[in-house]
Amino acid sequence: MLLYTVENGKIHRIICSEEIPEGEDWKKAPDNWNGTSGDKIDWFDKNMNRIPDEILVRQGKRIDKRGYWFNKETRTTKQIFNMDEAIDEDLWTNIMPLENEAYQIFDEKENKWIIDTDKKELAVKQNILGQLKSEVEDAERRQIRPMKLIIKNEATKDDTDIFDKYEAIIQRLRPEITKLEEELKSA
Repeated sequence: MLLYTVENGKIHRIICSEEIPEGEDWKKAPDNWNGTSGDKIDWFDKNMNRIPDEILVRQGKRIDKRGYWFNKETRTTKQIFNMDEAIDEDLWTNIMPLENEAYQIFDEKENKWIIDTDKKELAVKQNILGQLKSEVEDAERRQIRPMKLIIKNEATKDDTDIFDKYEAIIQRLRPEITKLEEELKSA
C-alpha cells in the first residue's frame, strides 16, 4: 500500500509498505493515487484524488503562466516552463509584439502593442538628415577639382558648370538640413 505524510500543508514523504510504520502520522493513499512529494494538500479532493491542474488554475490554487513573455520596455523574451512560476505582469506581457516593427510600445490601457509614432518619426527624420548630409558631402567632394581649376584661373566652361551644378545642390539642401536639425533639437 502507498502511504504519505503531510507537513506544512504539503505532501512530505511517500512510501510503499505493507504495514503502517510507527512514529509519524502516515495516511493511506487511494488506489491509482498520483500525488507527489511537495504537492499541496488543497490540490486534492476530500478523498485525496488529485484535482486536474486546469481546475486548480481556475480555482486560483495554481498559477499557469507557461509560455513566452515579452518585456514591455525592451521586448526581450523570457520563457516560463513550469506551473506556479510567477512573473511580474507590470513588466512583462504574453502578448507578442508587432512583427517587423522596430518602433513600438506596450499600451497598458489597450493591453496591446502599438507603433510609437514619436520615436518612428524621429528615426525617419534622423535618417533623412543623414542622407541629406551625405548628399552635401558628396556634392562638396565633387566641387573640389573644378574649384581648384577656377582658383588657378584654368577652368573651362564645363568646369564652372560642374561647380555651379553641385553648388546649387548644396544651396538647395542646406535649408532642409537646418530645418531638420532644429526639429530634432526640439523633439
